[in-house]
Amino acid sequence: MAVRATSLDPSHTRAWRALGLAKSALRDFDAAQRAYERALVIDPEDWGTMINMSELSVLNGTPENSSTYLEQAWYSMERNFSADAVAIRPWHSAVGLAVAQDRFEAGALEESKLWFQRVLKRDPLNAEGGRGLAKVFDALGEPEQAQQVCRDLGLDGELSC
Repeated sequence: MAVRATSLDPSHTRAWRALGLAKSALRDFDAAQRAYERALVIDPEDWGTMINMSELSVLNGTPENSSTYLEQAWYSMERNFSADAVAIRPWHSAVGLAVAQDRFEAGALEESKLWFQRVLKRDPLNAEGGRGLAKVFDALGEPEQAQQVCRDLGLDGELSC
């Protein structure tokens, strides 16, 4: 179906993204990559394709590229939020949190802190973002800041915060 869709309308971004998904499911990762790249040539702001490319990089053995694609997707979502909030809202925080967690695991604590703060700016009651930010403050040796984040989000009674 996806191959036919790209033949019928070679300028349709979602057709190329669907082809990338199909090729990825068949474990034809090179063809999936080419389809996703084609989708981004047509629409460089297609954050859905960027998310798919992140997943593909994990599947094809280059997980170090995953966070870069997620970061690009998050910035695209930011640029397009007001025009497409309904589609973006369910993905936005999750993508930002994934980047923040990746930075935390890499030991880039200041970058991780910025990403958690970015998520909380748009989604101020996001408990996962609050816990993550508190964890970063703890790792930075700022336990008072960590506790304040927990109090601000009403998480101070939770063991995980």
